[in-house]
Amino acid sequence: MTTVGAVIDRIYRTMLTPPDYQPAGTPLLGDIDATQTTLRLSTFAIIEDEQLLRTGTIIEIGAELMRVAAYIPSSRDATVERAVYGTVATAHLNGAYVILAPSYPRQSVFEAVADNIITLYPKLWTTSAENLISIAGNVAGVPDDLAVEVLTVWPNGWTNTIDLDARIVDYHPAVGGRAVVTNVDAGDIWLRYRRRMGKATAETDVLEELGVDERWVNIIMAGVR
Repeated sequence: MTTVGAVIDRIYRTMLTPPDYQPAGTPLLGDIDATQTTLRLSTFAIIEDEQLLRTGTIIEIGAELMRVAAYIPSSRDATVERAVYGTVATAHLNGAYVILAPSYPRQSVFEAVADNIITLYPKLWTTSAENLISIAGNVAGVPDDLAVEVLTVWPNGWTNTIDLDARIVDYHPAVGGRAVVTNVDAGDIWLRYRRRMGKATAETDVLEELGVDERWVNIIMAGVR
């Protein structure tokens, strides 16, 4: 299953930082936790890259941005301000790549991907089916947070009506939120419904769980430029 993070990696690999355009940087030397403000860098493969390290330079490890407060060239030790520009401080392992003055911060790319996903609907959508087994007083809770429109309804077991109908409403007092309202007042039914896209909150989010068909990845990627 494809994750949001995998889409971001592909965007960097094929669009933002292809092999002939690699950002300046070097590996991290040693692990750091989410609170450390001093880190040591490995030897720079390209000497000129080190000249970018000065007070005020923004560096990136993973999705975290840091601001350099001081740098000692002889030891390659940098004192940094953690989690700037709205990013989150996290632990980083030895060998993690430290990008100097990133042109395309990973957090910004993540936000662009998340925005592109939710704007796919209503031009694109997926469908799913659900068996509602707790109908009482013609109302049942919405089985899927991404469900937006009932497409078809069919019976399962005993019902007191043949002409079945159902629709999704944003609020119903019987359930205290979104609900499926149907003309079936007892028993259970099957619904086939249209799904919108969910908002990604982490790179580990799976596209399918966000309502995204993996065939739409190129559309999501194209919107990042």
